Amino acid sequence: GAQSLPHPDVLGELRAREAWSASGLETYASCPVKWFVERLLGPQPLEPDPEALVRGNLAHKVLEEALRRLTDDGALTPARLPEARAAVGTALDQLEHEFPMSVDPSRRRAMRRRLEADLLRYVEAAALSRSAFVPERFEQRFDAVDAGDGIKLRGQIDRIDRRADSAEAVLYDYKGKTAYSAKKWADEGRFQLAVYALVARRLLDLEPVGVLYQPLGAEDLRPRGALRDDADPELNVFSGDRLSAEEFEQLLDESLAAAVSAAKAAREGELKPQPDSCAWGGGCAYPTIC
Repeated sequence: GAQSLPHPDVLGELRAREAWSASGLETYASCPVKWFVERLLGPQPLEPDPEALVRGNLAHKVLEEALRRLTDDGALTPARLPEARAAVGTALDQLEHEFPMSVDPSRRRAMRRRLEADLLRYVEAAALSRSAFVPERFEQRFDAVDAGDGIKLRGQIDRIDRRADSAEAVLYDYKGKTAYSAKKWADEGRFQLAVYALVARRLLDLEPVGVLYQPLGAEDLRPRGALRDDADPELNVFSGDRLSAEEFEQLLDESLAAAVSAAKAAREGELKPQPDSCAWGGGCAYPTIC
C-alpha cells in the first residue's frame, strides 16, 4: 500500500530541493520505491559501471564528436558518407580508452566492433534520412527550468537539430534498442522529451517541432516520439508519430503536467510500490524492501 517517508530531516531535504532530475522523475513515475532505493539512498556500487551504461556513454560521445565534425559546414548528406564512416572510427579510437566497456580485453574488442557497427548503421541512416535539420547542440545541460507549481527541473538533452535560418528544432534522446511512441507516453510515465521541449523554448529561444527517441542498436532505426505533421517532411518516422500542431502541443502540456505531478509527490516523500512497472518487463525490482 501507499507509504511515505516520515522522517522530518528527509522530508525537509526533499522539500528544499532546488531542482529535480527529469530522468529521476521518470524512475519515480515507474515506481516510487525504485526511485527511493536508486536515487535517494543511492547505494555505492560494489562493481564497475554496468557494460551497457559504459557502452551508452561511449556511443553518445562518439556521435557527438563525429556529428560535430561532419555538420560544421552543413547537413550530413549521402555524398559525405565515406567521411562520416571515417569520423566514427576516428572518434572511437580517441575515446574508447576513457570508457572501457569490459575488463576482459577480448570482450572489449568484440564490444567495440559491435558498437562501431551500430554507430556506422546509424550515421548511414542519418545521412540517407534527407532531414532538413542539422545537429547543432550536443549534451545540452539545464539546471533549473521552471515547470510551474514551484517545481524546477534539471537534466541533459542529448542532441538538438535546427532547421537553417529558423528557430525550429527537433530534440533527440538516444536509446539502445527501444524507443517509445508518443501514444504510449502517458501509460508508461514518459515525459523527459516534453521537459526538453520546455527547455528549448524557455532557455534556448527555439521552437520545438519534434521530440524523438533515437534508437542506436535497433533493427529499425527510425526515431519514435512526436513530430509535427508539417515539420521535416522527408524525415522517415512512423506515420502514427506525426501529430497535428494542436495534438503536439497537447502532448507536451500533458506530459509536462505528469512531470510536475511526479515531482510534487516525490517532494512529499510519497512511496507507493508499483510492481507492474518497476523492473524491466514488469515485476518488483526490490522485493525485500517492498
